[in-house]
Amino acid sequence: MTEILGFLRSRMFEIVTILGALTLCFKQPKRKDGWIWFALAVAADLAFNVLWADWMRSHPGSMAYNLVRYFGQFFFVLGIVYLWLDCRLLTAVFVATTAYSMQQLAGRLSGALGILLAPEARSKLVDFLLLLLCVLAVFIVTLLLFRRRNRGYSRVIQIANPTQLIITTLALAVMIVIEEIDLPMIRSVTDRTINFANYLSSAIFALMIIILEFNVLQQHDLEEELAVTRRILEEERKQYEREKEVVEVINIKCHDLRHQLQAVGQSIPEHEKEQIQEAVRQYDSRVKTGNRALDVVLTMKRMICEGSDIEFSCLVNGALLNFMEESDIYSLFGNLLDNAIEEARHFDSEHRVISLSVAQEQQFVLIHEENFIQAVPQMVDGLPQTTKADKENHGFGVRSMRLIAEKYNGHFMIHVDKSLFRLDIMLPIPPAEG
Repeated sequence: MTEILGFLRSRMFEIVTILGALTLCFKQPKRKDGWIWFALAVAADLAFNVLWADWMRSHPGSMAYNLVRYFGQFFFVLGIVYLWLDCRLLTAVFVATTAYSMQQLAGRLSGALGILLAPEARSKLVDFLLLLLCVLAVFIVTLLLFRRRNRGYSRVIQIANPTQLIITTLALAVMIVIEEIDLPMIRSVTDRTINFANYLSSAIFALMIIILEFNVLQQHDLEEELAVTRRILEEERKQYEREKEVVEVINIKCHDLRHQLQAVGQSIPEHEKEQIQEAVRQYDSRVKTGNRALDVVLTMKRMICEGSDIEFSCLVNGALLNFMEESDIYSLFGNLLDNAIEEARHFDSEHRVISLSVAQEQQFVLIHEENFIQAVPQMVDGLPQTTKADKENHGFGVRSMRLIAEKYNGHFMIHVDKSLFRLDIMLPIPPAEG
C-alpha cells in the first residue's frame, strides 16, 4: 500500500496536468482523427516519463533533469491538446498553461496545509489524501470559473490577447526555474513558518496565473459580445428604415380608403361598410408622441398587440427623447416591447397587458414598462438570462438596451416581483444648446 501511494504521489504531477487539460477542453471541437492522436501523444508522454524516471535513478536530485521533466511535461500536454482539438496553437498554450497552474496550485496548497498538521498526524496516506482534496478543490473552482465565463460550458476557447497569454506562460516558466534553483536551500530550512510562507506564496502565484488566463478569455468574450451587439444595432437601424416606410404607406392607404368610403356612400351594405371602417381603424392605429422614431415603433407594436389581443397602454411624451438618435430609440423600444409581447402571449386575456410610460422628472427622462411574466428569470449582473436553448444567439436584446442607456449616461434597472416584470431607464436630459 505504501509503495502504491508513493508511486501515485510521484506521478501526480503528470496525472493532474493531463486531467486538467482533459477537463478544460473535453467539450471543445475535436479533430476528425483527434482521439487517435490523443492516444499516441499520451503513450509518448508515458514513455517519456519512464525514461525520465530511469535517468533520475542515475542522477538523483539533478536540477537539469528536473527541469527536463517539468518543461517536457508542459510540451507534451501542449502537444496532446493541439493534436486532439481542432484549434489554434494559442488555444493549446492556454490549456497547457492553465492545467500546469492547476497542478502547481493544488500541490503547493497541499504542501502548505501539510505543514499546519502536527508531525504525529502526518503519514504518506494523510499526505496523499490531502493532495487529492486540494486537487479536487482546485478543479471545482477552476471549472466554476470556466463555466461562468464560457456561458454554458459550450463555447469554443478563443484567445483575444496573445501577448498577455505568452507573458503569462513565460511567467509560469520563470517561476518553475526559480523554484528549482532555490529547491536545495528550501529543503535545508527547518522553520515551519518559512516553509509555510514559501508554499503559500507559490500557491498564490499559481492562482494569479489562472486568473490572468481566464482574463484573456474574458477579454475575448467582451469583444465578441460588443461586436454582436453592434451588429444587432445596425440590423435594427435598417429594420427601422423599412418599418418607417411601411408605416408611411399604411397611413397613405388608410387616408385613401376613408375618402373612397365617403365616395361610395350608400352603394355598399352598412355591415360591410362597418367592417371596412374597423379594418381601417386597426391599421390606422398611429401613435403620435412628438418623436418620429418612437411613433414608428409604437405604431408597429400596437398593431401586433391588437392582432394578439394584448392590451397595450402607453402614456408617452416622445418629444423628451429628441436628443437621442432615431436608430437608438427604435432599438431601445423595439427590444423592450418585443420581449413584453412575447411574454404576454403566454397568458390569458386578463394578464395580456403591457404598460409603457415616458415622462420627465426634474432633469431626467423616466422610461417605465411593466408586463406579467411566467417565471422569475435568472439574473446575472443585473440582467435576466434568456431561457431559450440557443443562448449563443439570444439574450443580446437586453444587453443592447443597457448599452444604449449607458451611451446617454443613463441608468438601466430591472425589477422582478413574483409574476410582475418592471423595467426602468433614467436618462439625463442634455442642457439646451446656446
